[in-house]
Amino acid sequence: MTEEEKPSEGTNLFGKELKDVPCLRSSLVFGILGGMTVAFASFMSTSNARKSLRRGFASYCGFTVTAWIICRSNYSMKLFRVMKIKDHIPKRGDDV
Repeated sequence: MTEEEKPSEGTNLFGKELKDVPCLRSSLVFGILGGMTVAFASFMSTSNARKSLRRGFASYCGFTVTAWIICRSNYSMKLFRVMKIKDHIPKRGDDV
């Protein structure tokens, strides 16, 4: 195979590499750990596997969405601050 024939190494979703999506990894890890913790604690307290799995999956979804929203909000605020600072920095060649 030549360099042109090699497939891309990352996974694409809607034309975008998943590794390039900000906050994806951290929110998924947070959701998985949170869901596992809730499912384990629920199972230890009730010994009902079906109810524990349902609670674990629901908390996984909740933790993931919440972590995604918080991380993207912080990411957007940081990006906005960087753009604001860039506007105030003079460009090279500009006389101040």
